[in-house]
Amino acid sequence: MVERAFLKYFVTEYHSQAPLWMVLDLRERVPWQEIEQVNVQTYFMAYSELASEPAKWNPQTRETADHSLAYLLATAWRDGAPSLATFELDRVRDPELRPLMNRIQVAENPEFTREFPASLPTQVEVITRSGKRIVERTTYPKGHLQNPMSDQEVEGKFRSLAEPVLGETRARTALDTLWQVDDLANLGVVVDAFVVQNEDV
Repeated sequence: MVERAFLKYFVTEYHSQAPLWMVLDLRERVPWQEIEQVNVQTYFMAYSELASEPAKWNPQTRETADHSLAYLLATAWRDGAPSLATFELDRVRDPELRPLMNRIQVAENPEFTREFPASLPTQVEVITRSGKRIVERTTYPKGHLQNPMSDQEVEGKFRSLAEPVLGETRARTALDTLWQVDDLANLGVVVDAFVVQNEDV
């Protein structure tokens, strides 16, 4: 079952992964200041989790922001790939981000819902202020079984999350321990590798 698990490339809610990949590509072609409207079509689970409530267009907490597709796409378009800093409250509540968020619409596509969970079809349409229209569609985000992350990508994500807490040396030790977990006689060493000591914080 571990080998069949989906991994999240980004530090965001799983169903945001596919649209985030497209937005990070689109931002290279369409600066956020030129966006007139963004129309996202997705499957019901993604719509329900990320866009079915008014609070998703005005998040005030980290948890709501993580489950707000409008917020995640707007910050990615403006600031680049999401990171832990994406969920700092000053950024979550940034009033300058709201106009862009309000130009993002999210709707369920029944055809996409029928294809889920075998695939995660998502379409993003961007209309620029000049009237240009760009449409992108994806099915398997990075981290899906059909589009797996490499060992290097998994390590990179681990280090980005562990090093601020454990420090570079201890994070490296923890990572080495995890790669050897199949051969360990005592799994307690895995737990020990993640004990936060006073000097780590």
